[in-house]
Amino acid sequence: MNDEAVVGLLATEWGRLDDLYSGLAPQQWQLPTELPGWSVADLLAHVIGTESILDGRQPPAIELGDVTHVRNDIGRLNEVWIESMRATPPAALLTQFREITAARLDALRAMGSADFDAPAMTPRGPGTYRDFMDVRVFDCWFHENDARRVLGLDEHLDGPVVTHSLGECVRALGFVVGKKAGAPQGTTVVFDLTGAAGRRVAIGVEGRAGLLEQVPAEPTVTITTDVGTFCVLCGGRRPLAEVLAGGGVDITGDAALGNAILENLGFMI
Repeated sequence: MNDEAVVGLLATEWGRLDDLYSGLAPQQWQLPTELPGWSVADLLAHVIGTESILDGRQPPAIELGDVTHVRNDIGRLNEVWIESMRATPPAALLTQFREITAARLDALRAMGSADFDAPAMTPRGPGTYRDFMDVRVFDCWFHENDARRVLGLDEHLDGPVVTHSLGECVRALGFVVGKKAGAPQGTTVVFDLTGAAGRRVAIGVEGRAGLLEQVPAEPTVTITTDVGTFCVLCGGRRPLAEVLAGGGVDITGDAALGNAILENLGFMI
């Protein structure tokens, strides 16, 4: 995707977050989400914090102490920014969000191709600044849906932002199947994702597991689920047993392998 398109997707997604949070009652901001320790307000604070770092701002000087749900340095940095905003009233937090995203859009629109090509460390490893912006679209969309689920609203599961963001989930599937789930050589796995933005994705294990160009006629296992449930699993938002109890996932073929893949599908930090 070209640079203008990626920036356009960020603008679209930030506009959706603005619309969502603008309509919330004060008590809705404090609802707990599926992310341990995070409220609906904390999701927006997280976006503010990440974009503040990308804008060159220094993290607040806050001592966190032991936070049980923080598992790594990135998580700890996220928590520092969130903690710094926990006492911020909703209206002021929304103003901060509007200010930082406006500043970021101005900066992004002023960048040239060489700037987007510059090496950068991204949440998925070494890449370019452009790769990082791809991840930012995905992350903001994912957290929009985190909020929507707890608020009882329809999730954002169709449109250009969703199509783009699902690519980030698909990118991780080879690692999930081959490394985390330990699928043996010769295995083929099909993810049949249903819904408006759905797609069929095939992973093959020949040496290193990776995407297949063609969907095999008789895969080792097929996992069928809707896009929303797939993303809940990729994000590790709910225990697998709870998701399966809801009846939204079907495994055809090697059930043991299918369950192993589902157990290991959560790849987000």
